[in-house]
Amino acid sequence: MQTLTDKIALFYDGTNIEKYAGLPYVSGFTTNTTFMAQANELDYAAFYERHVNDIRQRALSLQLYSEEEDQMLQDARKISNYGTNVYVKIPVQKSNGETNVPVIQTLLQQGVKVNITAIFTPQQLKEVYRMLSSMDEEVTTPVIVSIFAGRISDTGVDPSPIVTFGCKLFEDMKHVQILWAGCKEVLSIQHAIHAGCHIITIPDGIMDRMNRLYKDLQEFSKETVASFRKDAMDKHISI
Repeated sequence: MQTLTDKIALFYDGTNIEKYAGLPYVSGFTTNTTFMAQANELDYAAFYERHVNDIRQRALSLQLYSEEEDQMLQDARKISNYGTNVYVKIPVQKSNGETNVPVIQTLLQQGVKVNITAIFTPQQLKEVYRMLSSMDEEVTTPVIVSIFAGRISDTGVDPSPIVTFGCKLFEDMKHVQILWAGCKEVLSIQHAIHAGCHIITIPDGIMDRMNRLYKDLQEFSKETVASFRKDAMDKHISI
């Protein structure tokens, strides 16, 4: 019988690595500059070294924020040198809308593992696919393609067709993994599996609710009612 981790890799998404690294279903880690700033983690090298024993050889993605090409290349190589398990997380486009795909291509040709992030549209997926298709067949540097399903759903658009399109588009590229980013609820894991994703990122709030996965609904109903009653009685709510 297949387990959940046979179907999809679960990556913890955040900065509390020591809290979640010991869970048996966590097979990798990602973070971003917002998480790092919120946690006052202002030094990538120090962050990596402090958590290297927790991470072990599991994948870790750390994000670039520079938008000047020479600086991006320099920063990416520096991050990549932290360890062979480190992916450089690069947005598919700059904040002004200009593409980062040429920089990504250069890094892949240099053997830098890349997590292409902030992908929202089929057009962006096609642009990345064209770039990878144009490269020498011998260049098989690992690539993660992160589709921001959670934020897509915030716009009222169902992300599943876009993610499914991406999974089918890249299915013959064995060095490419598709990632469902922005998990909003435990159910998103099932949606990601159904779409064909290799990876889903799980933030703190969802990690803390993973014990609800596959829970018996009748029992869950009973526990919920009991928790409501306990809260009322503990605070002596009057009617």
